[in-house]
Amino acid sequence: MPPPIPKSRFQTETVDGVLVVSLLDAEIVDDFTLNAVRDALNGLVADRNPARMVLNLAKVRKFSTEFLANLLGLKSRLKKVKGSMKICCVAPYLMEAVRILHLERELDVHPEEQAAVDAF
Repeated sequence: MPPPIPKSRFQTETVDGVLVVSLLDAEIVDDFTLNAVRDALNGLVADRNPARMVLNLAKVRKFSTEFLANLLGLKSRLKKVKGSMKICCVAPYLMEAVRILHLERELDVHPEEQAAVDAF
């Protein structure tokens, strides 16, 4: 049975002046979920224009490489509005995919949320 679909795709909070966005989907692999998460994050960036954002992936247990491409696109959109993004709490087995694709620096990945916040 697939995991339940969350009502919202993420929760937000501000920590030390940084917008922390915690994704709620456990699996981001099918087209519906990929598009919904992408659109929700792009909408958040358009609405809030955050200067500093941390994307917390602690609840994500499975994602596709297309999701990583979406994150690169999100980072690019933030950069256009003078914002920046860091990612945290990527499960070790998912982090392996990030490393294989040589994206750990491009995506600015940190092991814990506070480390990502402190990196600004």
